[in-house]
Amino acid sequence: MPIVNLEELDAPQSDLDPFWQTVEARLKTLIEPWSYDDVYDREFDSNSGNIRLFIKKMQKHFATLKFNLFLPCDSSVSDATYKQAIQVMTKGGSKKRVPLSKYVDQLDKKFVYDAKASFHESKQIQFKHFESVNILTSQQHVQCDIIRKTVSAFANGNGGAIFLGITDDGVVKGQSLERDSIVDIEDRVHALIRKMHWRSVKPARGEHWDVKFFPVEGKENYFIIVICVASVPAGVFAKCPESFQFRHCEDSSKEQIHCLNFDEWEPRMVRENDFQADSKGLYLVCMCF
Repeated sequence: MPIVNLEELDAPQSDLDPFWQTVEARLKTLIEPWSYDDVYDREFDSNSGNIRLFIKKMQKHFATLKFNLFLPCDSSVSDATYKQAIQVMTKGGSKKRVPLSKYVDQLDKKFVYDAKASFHESKQIQFKHFESVNILTSQQHVQCDIIRKTVSAFANGNGGAIFLGITDDGVVKGQSLERDSIVDIEDRVHALIRKMHWRSVKPARGEHWDVKFFPVEGKENYFIIVICVASVPAGVFAKCPESFQFRHCEDSSKEQIHCLNFDEWEPRMVRENDFQADSKGLYLVCMCF
């Protein structure tokens, strides 16, 4: 796509540099552990104003756009980098098991509507508040995505608890159960947990996760819903990583993009992350900027 008006610029190459710095930073994250020069080359066409991106022929290479693996921070969760993903997947087996009760039993369980909670967010505590009457239904994609990411982060860290019904600044609002029952919420949380990728365990309620309900004083049929998550070794993914590879079509010599499923992606990350780059030849791909 055109990114400059060459007729109005005296030095188009220099104007393209700031733009390409942003693109290059993103491209680097896609090909770790290789370096940028191992995989990419580019060509600037001063006549058309296009940049053509070349990708070297590397049959074994695959690109992961999103690991969908998360780690805890003091006030949020963060996407795992390539190195962090490898570390979680290969060095997570030494974690000590911590009882789920730890994440709630030591906290104040009295919640008053519009009052401040007596504790704060941390690497093991997160506050979430959803305004909708029905929460965590299959139609509430954003809500479900937030919970999956947080569950992943706590499981990959030292465990933790998600308090639904408390705002980011710590004010107790509660979640309405006027239209939902406790069983409804339990089933929805279970469905979220089941759809995630737990590498080393089959998640069981009471051992790897749990959900508890505490009434909110001053607001009838409103509860603080607490999702507890244990620390789990070897990696818990919010969903399957988004990873792709060029593969030959069976009925032709052409290549097509193949989306790796988790069973294809996992062993390549864990056991084959030391591929050697093959720099023989450059393939022009359809990426013109």
